[in-house]
Amino acid sequence: IKLAPRTGGLWNTMKRYRGQLKGLKNIQIVKQRRKAEEALQTFIDSDKKRKKKYGTILDEIGTFYKEKREKAGYEMALRYFFFSYPLSTAYTLYEASIERKKKDTDRNSAYMDRNFDRTKQRLKLRMRNYYEPFEKIALKEMMMRAAKLEGEYKIPAVENIVKAGTGPQPIGHSGRLSKSKKSSHKNKILVHSNIEKAIDAFIEKVYGDTKLKDPDFAMSLFGKSTAELEKSNDPFIALAAALYPTMEKHEKDAKRQKGILDSLLSRLVDIKKQFLGKEFIPDANGTLRLTYGKIKGYSPADAVYYRPFTTVDGIIKKHTGEEPFIVPQKLMDLHKARDFGPFAHPELNDVPVAMLYNMDTVGGNSGSPVLNAKGELVGLNFDRVFEATINDYAWDESYSRSIGVDVRFILWFTQKFGGSHLLKEIN
Repeated sequence: IKLAPRTGGLWNTMKRYRGQLKGLKNIQIVKQRRKAEEALQTFIDSDKKRKKKYGTILDEIGTFYKEKREKAGYEMALRYFFFSYPLSTAYTLYEASIERKKKDTDRNSAYMDRNFDRTKQRLKLRMRNYYEPFEKIALKEMMMRAAKLEGEYKIPAVENIVKAGTGPQPIGHSGRLSKSKKSSHKNKILVHSNIEKAIDAFIEKVYGDTKLKDPDFAMSLFGKSTAELEKSNDPFIALAAALYPTMEKHEKDAKRQKGILDSLLSRLVDIKKQFLGKEFIPDANGTLRLTYGKIKGYSPADAVYYRPFTTVDGIIKKHTGEEPFIVPQKLMDLHKARDFGPFAHPELNDVPVAMLYNMDTVGGNSGSPVLNAKGELVGLNFDRVFEATINDYAWDESYSRSIGVDVRFILWFTQKFGGSHLLKEIN
């Protein structure tokens, strides 16, 4: 249960990427995009002024993403270090001690006056899901990955931990003194083993010595100066302080990269408008987004058709008595008695649970209201079908379906199963 927020997020991410990869292959988006880019490049090259201004735009974007791929391992290690709640807490405390000294408008948004209380509360709530066995596994995995990074992507904080724990490297580690591939291979295994031992020892020590597993203690450190935090001798605060220069550089690089990409994409949009001879719909991210469509089933594969509604009967039929398919007895009794009240679908003769519709939704639309043509609430959006995860790249009437929970199920469940007090509360 404590891992549910993190595993749930990871499962959603994995499902989305698997769906997108399937969609990319099924509708051959890469082939379509390559063909479109070739046509765009031909259009650019056909005019001297266009060629001078936009001639290298596609190559520049390609180079940008090539460089981004090269640092993917580095960025992943930095990001997932903070799957460790004590480290995430320590870093927030350390960063707050620096940011809170700045003018409010110059601070990172999490530490601005208007957001600071929320940042503290979010930190305390996260610590409720602390589960140490997982914490150690996750931090070790990221540190092992970080220890393999080379050149400009080495992380000094991790390097110092490894050096302190491994001692001098065996002869042949550099490859210059090895007399055979076999001995070089043995030395690589030995080095890997030493690194792993160093990281294991470090993790056992920091989790054994830290006081940041106690949410109340962690909250008491908010407002402390950087010097006071460093004097606390907490090992996770020491690690956060060691990581801070790397993270600060990474954040500056990310802002610089965003500026570069925004400029490139702006130029790309300009030339695509000329090429296609039409305007584009503006990006609606971060704004009120409305989309319209119809409740409608679809066919995900040959000879397969998904109807637009599921029902309570479908829930009952999934019951196995074992996780995750355990249906409460009370719900089964209500269904057996056909105690549907006014919430049954007239054609299905059952309470509808989920519904499909051909509206274009995005990540972040979960919980959005689904309204009928009269503006009445008929459902709440919560997902896209597996095939529609490709919507981020291409929407198509044949497979793009979103999923909402039918308001009739919400009302039936709260009234009949339990929660009628909630209905009274909202009048």
